[in-house]
Amino acid sequence: MRVQSLPAWFRSLCRFAPLFALISAGGLTPVPAFALADLDVTHISRTPLYFRYNVQYPNSLPILARVPGGNTDPTLDKRWPDPGERVTFTAHIRNHGDAPSPPFAFAWEWDGVRLADGQTDSPLAPGEETTVIVTWPWPTDTGDHTVRFVADPDAALPDEFRKNNELTDPVWGLSFSIWVEQGLYDRFNAVKNRFGTRSFEDWFRSQFDAFRLNFASSTYGLDPQGITEQVRVDKFVIMPNPENNPLLWRTLMANDPDMFRNDSRWQFTSEQPTLAGQQTDWDNYVKEFALKVDYGLLHEMTHQIGIIDLYRMNLEPNQNQVKDKRGQPTRFSHIFPYGGLMGGGDIRPHTNGNLYSSNTAHALNLNRRYRRGYFGEYLFDTPANNTLIVTDALGRPLAGASVAVFQKLKGAETLSNTPVMTGTTDSQGRFPLKNRAVPANAPTATGHQLRPNPFGFISVVGENGLFLLRIRAGDGEDWRWMDLTDLNLAYWTGHTLQAEYPLPTNLLPRLREGTINRAQGRPVKASSAAGTAAVVVDGNDATTAPVWEPSVASGTWWQVDLGDTFSVGQVNVYGGGGNPHDWYSHFRIETSLTGAFKGEQAVVARETGWDRTRGWLDQGAFGHGNWVEYHFRPTTARYIRLVSEVSQNWIRLQEVKVYEAAMPGDVTGDGAVTVSDAVTLLHAAAGLREEPLTPAFMLAGDIAPVGAPDGFINVSDAILALRWAVGLPDPAPAS
Repeated sequence: MRVQSLPAWFRSLCRFAPLFALISAGGLTPVPAFALADLDVTHISRTPLYFRYNVQYPNSLPILARVPGGNTDPTLDKRWPDPGERVTFTAHIRNHGDAPSPPFAFAWEWDGVRLADGQTDSPLAPGEETTVIVTWPWPTDTGDHTVRFVADPDAALPDEFRKNNELTDPVWGLSFSIWVEQGLYDRFNAVKNRFGTRSFEDWFRSQFDAFRLNFASSTYGLDPQGITEQVRVDKFVIMPNPENNPLLWRTLMANDPDMFRNDSRWQFTSEQPTLAGQQTDWDNYVKEFALKVDYGLLHEMTHQIGIIDLYRMNLEPNQNQVKDKRGQPTRFSHIFPYGGLMGGGDIRPHTNGNLYSSNTAHALNLNRRYRRGYFGEYLFDTPANNTLIVTDALGRPLAGASVAVFQKLKGAETLSNTPVMTGTTDSQGRFPLKNRAVPANAPTATGHQLRPNPFGFISVVGENGLFLLRIRAGDGEDWRWMDLTDLNLAYWTGHTLQAEYPLPTNLLPRLREGTINRAQGRPVKASSAAGTAAVVVDGNDATTAPVWEPSVASGTWWQVDLGDTFSVGQVNVYGGGGNPHDWYSHFRIETSLTGAFKGEQAVVARETGWDRTRGWLDQGAFGHGNWVEYHFRPTTARYIRLVSEVSQNWIRLQEVKVYEAAMPGDVTGDGAVTVSDAVTLLHAAAGLREEPLTPAFMLAGDIAPVGAPDGFINVSDAILALRWAVGLPDPAPAS
């Protein structure tokens, strides 16, 4: 199952920099010896290659540094050939068959037009490589030009596979150098690969094809053509691995003469200290990935061209030190719900988590035609001014709400209980995010600059790019996440000077929540395992047992009788005891006054992704890691029912808690304080209300004096409700 964030082992892989994952799997049958030659155009190199950027981070800011052999001032280094400059393209052709190939004809093309042709002079033995060159002027524009080489274009010679007889390269493509140990190289050459041939270079070509397909498929409003950046292989290096020095590759790569000339480098090496250990690693990798895409490899190659791990903006529950209004740890965790290959961002409307998010896609396109070396500097793109537009549960501006902003810390990666900014929304629900000072710095060579912004000193690896927002209005409290990608995308869509961010909440004006769990110890019913259903209201949310284990079928339900009618606005659901994952992924919460649940009930909340909301905040659900709070418009009810909407195994429920929530003054339940509420309260105060004053009515109607209700419904309550209905401020407190 693919989670919308990379799993823990993969996150460790990326963070601690082993460069290639080796996983055991079932075996592959070696391909029998070929009777024919197999001419394989493995790659096209180019000379001259000029310097990429050498970027250092002495004070956590990207600084352009000198490269060996380059200018003292690295800004003067040449990056690309000059327009019209003569450059040499070299096609590399290897015979991966088991029979020698006679001399062969060849052809070069530029943008699909025949450029040159010719004939090689000598036969090509099995395993042997030859090269063919052509010289051509560098283009005068930055268009998507291509160079193509074809071996034996007229198919005059017998050849085991013809699909690898040609190769087309993007002229402006970012250049990769690929390093592979001889042992792994030989193993790939002995089995059929995803490309359909028997060649390590072709197998890697199939991974590069998947790389490019991911680029093209990651389409968004900002980037309707997908990622238009281009990549190419400039060289393959096959490294010996002698038994007496199995880690020789470290020395060879450290002395790479093109380290600062190729944009990116990737290695297929084993860290095992013995040849036997390396052989096991090689065998496992070939078994696992010879016939499929290694998306971990694609992820890592994306790092090589400057893209960060977006999952660094995630937050584990134990990293969260923020407390709620009751002084209890919130334990919220953050995981991007629709993350892409780099572990975060948003891939919607796509559903394939192997695609790139909109943030990653545009970052790559922004730096198109720039050489590589920078990492994450595009995160600096933030609007000059940023404002939250806070609205209540009915979509109206939430005025006078207090807002606190907590930030994941750079380095420590914890969420401190000390906010980095606080304030109050204005009459339109607006809350400006204050810009924080940053060190003086120059723009990067790729056109990005760190400026004062709400996140302050932005880390180029992204770990401090996460906010937790606390919003309070009346007695109500709500929480929302915001991350740096929101600011990046706002800037990139043209809001460079001013950006606004809608922040819908579940709060209602003057909201007052109950603090008593009305479900605890109350009678329950269930459609299955009824004998143990009462444990769900025993008040025990701290231990792993007991739990209710119902039927796995869709439609299974559990309900509680609160014993009286209440204005209900919050239900907490604790799933699974020791494993909170073990609960229905899709279910709904219903309320009823009668307990019949035959059409008179109301659906107040619906869950469509328990595993998402359990760990983070999504569409009004509050994720606490091991339980979820569901807040909804206050609803008068006596019975609460949870109903499954999916058939699912391993279902357990530990606890359900129900709390009141009422908008003071809104006794008619229409979501606002109106003249009707004032009239209703006046009738109740005069004894003209026939039905008894229920707890829900008292909670909503006992509003005077402001901030200190007196426990009765009287004329003062009606007068205060009338003031609210016509928009007058609260009366001054009595002296």
